[in-house]
Amino acid sequence: MPLNHFGTVGLGTRKYQPDNEPVKVCQEMLLPGCDCCRIGPCKLCLTWTVGTKVYLGKASGDGQEWTGSAGAVSFRAYWDESYCTINVELDGELVWTRSLCEDYDAVTCRNWDDDTAFTTHAGDSGTFAWEVTEFLELLRRTGGEAYSESECADYFCGTCSCTCPKLCVTITTDEAGCEGTIPFTGEQCDDGRVTSPEWSGAIDCGAGDPVDVAIALTRDSYGDCQISGTVDGTIGGNVVALALAETPITDCKALATTWAVTVGDITYTVEVLCLECGECGGCCSSQPDVLYCTFTGNGCTCIDGVSVAMTKVSTGNGWEYSGDPGACFPPNPMLMSFNIECTQEDDCNGWTLHVQDVQGCHPLPQTYEVREECSCDPLILEWDVPFSGLGGCCQGGMVDTTVRFTVTR
Repeated sequence: MPLNHFGTVGLGTRKYQPDNEPVKVCQEMLLPGCDCCRIGPCKLCLTWTVGTKVYLGKASGDGQEWTGSAGAVSFRAYWDESYCTINVELDGELVWTRSLCEDYDAVTCRNWDDDTAFTTHAGDSGTFAWEVTEFLELLRRTGGEAYSESECADYFCGTCSCTCPKLCVTITTDEAGCEGTIPFTGEQCDDGRVTSPEWSGAIDCGAGDPVDVAIALTRDSYGDCQISGTVDGTIGGNVVALALAETPITDCKALATTWAVTVGDITYTVEVLCLECGECGGCCSSQPDVLYCTFTGNGCTCIDGVSVAMTKVSTGNGWEYSGDPGACFPPNPMLMSFNIECTQEDDCNGWTLHVQDVQGCHPLPQTYEVREECSCDPLILEWDVPFSGLGGCCQGGMVDTTVRFTVTR
């Protein structure tokens, strides 16, 4: 057991834990309660792996439970303070539980990253994993004359306390483009707090043309945050050395910024965004909160051409629908429940359709891969789903047929 297990493990009833391993304010929170944990993670990154497919997601918490989803598998973790255990449920099924009082080296209140085998109700088997979402803490600076009434430390810049360990970078022109990620390469104190927030590295522009990108977060003379950088390399056959001008920014956990730099008759658009849980902006995160699914009924007039609205789920890149899209069996309802999930930002083939149990009309409940004829911009996604139970309203009285699901913005 560590010498100071209250701070290291997160146990205890004290409001402020001893400082041998202080609270990581950017990724941990003080928790309510008296009998068990006092420190725990703010967010978790989720991964659902089925064969070669990897579905990403996130879970946020309030200190007592964490909820989210990945690949249509719902995730819930929660404390049981009566027994001092942390429990994980997938799709409502308890699949993992650990005691926080028996083995401090394996599982602590502050870090219970792990994975477990799981099989969905639809028969998909794989591995579900969760881990703490990591952020970097920015070192606060001593207040000067501009903050004369207090000698307390001020924010590094603006009101920013935290930033991310990796950036997504996209560079595009009318004829070329490249993207990739660059890691944090700045300076840190011994305790991990950041004194010089900088990111740099090379991204792949194809044809053996890596491009060096450097980004820095600084403050202006008023203490407000600004971001700037450089791009050097070959893009679309042209050698470039781009200066990314200082640009004001307020959200240092996202760092979402876009520059447009014109050289001659070519405009280079450079976008940066914090990488969180393996996801950069693109085919997934660029979509609106509502997408529309249109059914092509293959002769089934009761649903042919019917369109329904799918709403974005609270976590991850998923959209869902549950309701009655058409009266195939009047006056009985035709209830359907399905959702779509985006798992690859740069490829529309990363979208999947998950059909749950239904009533009245029967698409086969399982996970479907998107048809190859798909597009991110404009968004066009298609799935062919086998149905049964549509006889009586389908042309020729067909009982079994295929219905195409087409999702657009």
